[in-house]
Amino acid sequence: MKIQQDLKEKTRHALSGDKSPINDYSSLQNLNVLSVATEWFPANGGLSAFNRYLCKTFSELEHKVFCLVPSASKEEKEDANKLGVELLIPETPGSKKKETKLFQKAPMPNGIEPDIIIGHGWITGPAAIHQKKSYFNNGKRVHFVHVEPDLLDRLKTEVHVEPSKRMEKEIEYAEKADLIVTIGPRIDREIGTYFSSMESDPKIIRFDPGIIKTRMVKTPPDGVICLFCGRVSDEEVKGFDIAVEAMSLVDQAKIYEPIIFKIVGVPEGQTQDLFKKLTRRYPNLDLRPDSYNADPHEIMNIIKRSSVVLMPSRAEGFGLIGMEAISAGIPLIASKQSGLGEFICNITQLEKIKYRHIINTREDKETCAGKLASEIEFVLRDREAAFKRAEQLHDIVKKETSWETSINRLVNALQ
Repeated sequence: MKIQQDLKEKTRHALSGDKSPINDYSSLQNLNVLSVATEWFPANGGLSAFNRYLCKTFSELEHKVFCLVPSASKEEKEDANKLGVELLIPETPGSKKKETKLFQKAPMPNGIEPDIIIGHGWITGPAAIHQKKSYFNNGKRVHFVHVEPDLLDRLKTEVHVEPSKRMEKEIEYAEKADLIVTIGPRIDREIGTYFSSMESDPKIIRFDPGIIKTRMVKTPPDGVICLFCGRVSDEEVKGFDIAVEAMSLVDQAKIYEPIIFKIVGVPEGQTQDLFKKLTRRYPNLDLRPDSYNADPHEIMNIIKRSSVVLMPSRAEGFGLIGMEAISAGIPLIASKQSGLGEFICNITQLEKIKYRHIINTREDKETCAGKLASEIEFVLRDREAAFKRAEQLHDIVKKETSWETSINRLVNALQ
């Protein structure tokens, strides 16, 4: 298999006792990568957005990238093509469910076989297992872990599977993978802890998403928008209740007027109901609820129009929307209970940056809302200074990690 041949030199390097770092990844280029996903444009949020950035970066590193999806629009195909990714659609009747389609053989062109097969958690992990076992046995299977279901599901309003059962399934899918990849420090610690008590000794590496290539906003926009972007249906998980309460406090303080509270992530068809519900309780708030926009370009535009992005999650595997805000140079207030918040706390030596970007959301709602409101007010009192701090944070994160570095580590780990 190509990846094994490409890595022979790396293995000899390690066995020789040479401790010098390997920075030349040229021999690891031109691998065939197959990622299994439920969609290309991220209609369902973070995991799909992550997969798109992952495929894009694999392609930029000169690998041949394919993404198996149940269906794709013309716009999705064009977007993928621009990023150097070929979308593969299973040739099955349209009545088949998404999950069933992903278990059909990926229609790889010209008899190409994948060197790497990627599955994402319990969402596409089982389909990736099936692709390898039934069709591409020589491929190396990489299982990405995005969330820690033991905690996440306990905070959800509706849980269809017992959290402990969900974690058992996640471990089952991960255990026999050629490589387990954990997203950020929080998931890495949790998954490492689970496997420490097991007889199996799988290979696990941590993947830290980096800055996303986009134009940075250097000066505050004319209008003031405070943005919450996340699944409103997962109110407690995403801390939506904290964000709304905090915005009410900010409105009462009259720090800046007018302030728009933009909410992206309302379930389809429920925006009016949410608007009426919140308006009854918070009549003075200028609320702009909207369903989640699947177009990643428009999501980034919404972020860039904002004066501050709020991510007060009570539990968050990583928090890619926060990294998108940092990439765009927009002030971010994130939860310490997110992987991204923990990542920032671990790398920055700038105490003011750390303090003004990260809050604790383990206390009661009123206390958390008060802290979040205080940080929002701090941003709005001097937006020019807040955008300068956001630029500093951007530069710190850029030096610490990148998508390219994380992918190169992944490929090297497949020995």
